Amino acid sequence: MAMDELIATDRPATAPLLVPSRNCWRLERAARLSFLIDGDAYYRALRDVFARARHSIFIVAWDIDSRTVLVPEGAGDGLPEKLGDFLDALVRRQKSLRIYALGWDFAMLYAFEREWLPVYKLDWRTHRRFSFRLDATHPVYASHHQKVIVVDDAVAFVGGLDITQRRWDTSEHLADEPRRRDPAGAPYGPFHDVQAVVDANAARALGELVRERWLRSGASKPRAPLATPPDLWPRGVETDLDDVDVAIVRTEPPFEGRRAVHEVRELHLDAIARARRFIFMENQY
Repeated sequence: MAMDELIATDRPATAPLLVPSRNCWRLERAARLSFLIDGDAYYRALRDVFARARHSIFIVAWDIDSRTVLVPEGAGDGLPEKLGDFLDALVRRQKSLRIYALGWDFAMLYAFEREWLPVYKLDWRTHRRFSFRLDATHPVYASHHQKVIVVDDAVAFVGGLDITQRRWDTSEHLADEPRRRDPAGAPYGPFHDVQAVVDANAARALGELVRERWLRSGASKPRAPLATPPDLWPRGVETDLDDVDVAIVRTEPPFEGRRAVHEVRELHLDAIARARRFIFMENQY
């Protein structure tokens, strides 16, 4: 289908861009929103928030690697450096904490790029309040690609970055960066991606999304959200936008009686149709 056919004349040029049930799932308010550019900024913020969690951590991802080190030079907080050991230490230290991690049950095509036996490393050998699952509830040849983390329903991270190997980098993207090494100690090239962090109602709505994903995977019902979430905004992260509406936008295939969701496509096309001066596009590839 040609682009001019996709961008049809019924796409409004002056009405509000973000319309729930048309090009987004929900439109929710965030008291604070920031953009975390590249893995270094994201992983530092993530470790800070994880360490202060008291109720629940939800991780929904395309890939999760227990060997990932969030702060390559060392966090200096007395906790283990590797992701799996770090999360296990948190749930053992904080008796009220429950961790739910959901990765894609990947195709064998990706087996050599991923950690072997992730269920053993992140579920069987960890504390009983740390649950890890691989999710295969999708059509043939599809995958789960959402990357969402919600902590205590107070703060949520969403974007393009998984917590896995070969993702960490600084925004300098130096050709020679000794900290940029995979779990085997091998160097890898520069890597660029972006994650957003939100709080308030936007974070709580994303909490609903990750709970729904957890249930759809066949798992038992997860812990309900806190009635009054704490303030867990990552320390050292300046706010880029205050008191702003945040659109939560999804893509889902038709599956098990559910209709397809094309909000990502529709939002892109609506935004392009409204453009009058320029279109700026940034993508990882």
